[in-house]
Amino acid sequence: MTEVGLETTSVLSAVKEIAPTLRLNGLESEERGWILDENVDLLEKADVFRIAVPRRFGGLDLPVADQVDIIAEIGRGCGSTGWVACAWVSSTWIATQYPDKAQEEIFATGSVRISGGFTPTGTAVEVDGGYVLSGSWRFNTGIRGADWNIYAAMLPSEDGEHREVFAMVPASDVEIADDWDVTSAAGTGSFTTTVKDLFVPAHRVVDGIEVLEGLVERSNSGANGRNYGRRSRSTSRSRRRSTRPASSTPA
Repeated sequence: MTEVGLETTSVLSAVKEIAPTLRLNGLESEERGWILDENVDLLEKADVFRIAVPRRFGGLDLPVADQVDIIAEIGRGCGSTGWVACAWVSSTWIATQYPDKAQEEIFATGSVRISGGFTPTGTAVEVDGGYVLSGSWRFNTGIRGADWNIYAAMLPSEDGEHREVFAMVPASDVEIADDWDVTSAAGTGSFTTTVKDLFVPAHRVVDGIEVLEGLVERSNSGANGRNYGRRSRSTSRSRRRSTRPASSTPA
């Protein structure tokens, strides 16, 4: 068995061992609207939060199929915990699309939990050295246990164009509303979050389309088969003009 195969087996085995505890904690997690800290700690010890982190930062960077198997096994123990873990792991992949300078900050510990608000209900304004971010985002799954949070926001320009950007901010800078009270997926902690006039340095704000296409300023370009497109920047701008007219800006 390859090294990657052994690592996947190790994480899967650890998750299967903790699944009964995740299940036992399910009811209490649903009653409080957020998974128990014990569940997060158990996933941490099982190395779940390293499975999408690049190897150069001490992560496992497992194949996507293996990540799916691990998340599915978590969900068999507790649906809410599986949903949150899926949000954190998939957002971690998005972070691998950021410039190296941002990745060095985000992946400093080798294990990371990243949440996100991916409906562009906020705005970003360009300033010297970065952007000022403001807005509120609903359904921000897992934010209470996250290290970082990704926000989709609309960036206006002088020519009237608007484009979607993804801003990466420390979770400690986020205001969390206590408004998650539902009858389904109750333990996922998908609260509304808000930031106001928050400065985000330029290297932690990327174009929404370029997240899928892959940035040039990163050492892992083309490394793991998850870099979906290769269009040029000019093509990206043309696509933005046709899909993001000024009238699409959120109210």
